[in-house]
Amino acid sequence: MDRNVLRTRSTTAFIFAIIVIGGLLGGKIPAMVLLGIIGLGSCVEYLRMTQKNSMITLSLAGLLFLGVSVFLALQPVPQFVLYLMIIGHLVYIAVSVIQLWRPVLPHSSFYPVHVILYSMLPLWIGIYAIRWLAPDAHFVLYTLFLIWISDSGAYFVGSLWGKKKLFERLSPKKTLEGFLGAGVLTLVFAWLFSMWIPELSLNQWLILGFWSWLVGTFGDLYESSVKRTFRVKDSGRFMPGHGGFLDRFDSFLFVISFSVWLIWLVI
Repeated sequence: MDRNVLRTRSTTAFIFAIIVIGGLLGGKIPAMVLLGIIGLGSCVEYLRMTQKNSMITLSLAGLLFLGVSVFLALQPVPQFVLYLMIIGHLVYIAVSVIQLWRPVLPHSSFYPVHVILYSMLPLWIGIYAIRWLAPDAHFVLYTLFLIWISDSGAYFVGSLWGKKKLFERLSPKKTLEGFLGAGVLTLVFAWLFSMWIPELSLNQWLILGFWSWLVGTFGDLYESSVKRTFRVKDSGRFMPGHGGFLDRFDSFLFVISFSVWLIWLVI
């Protein structure tokens, strides 16, 4: 890799990590604002990728996301509503996995469904959990740490020993060896976190680690499938050298609802 490109990517990644970690450790309001920015950026990028990017469409999507986000931050909803939101998102994840092989909900026709369930709903769930369920936003940070560990493990193990392609049609660089190595590394760190951070039990940490690795990988592949469908290299340009919001948070969008469910059960 070119040194200038590597320097740009490293600097951007460092600044990005500081902002995200600072926002999630800074209290509930900064954390909710951070998730709001991620959600707004993600839904705009999705609509632009799918070429549904008229000013009216983008404005309506932005108003819908921000309106519901503010409502959930100000008003608690009955438990069954949150339950339906989480179950609805988990069902969407299952459908999205099927989409990797068979387009049951084509993006060109069902983009209103996708933009809500893919880029808005998981962030609504996260915002609500930060405001009304958890004492802080640390659970979001733990989820991101596990996802970052999984991504790093897949990259380094795949670079060193990867030979067999995992899903070449969607992501030519991903290998089976990298995928399995990421799983082992993520579970090892989940075990270590259980000793350092006793907010969750060992079993709960391992379950969250397993979900972050497995479903997070599908989230990455799903975003790749959307980009390939519309022949887009990056979802956006907000992070020089890294792409857009969806490029950085594709796994997180698939994992966060389960993290909230786990925190809900613990509390």
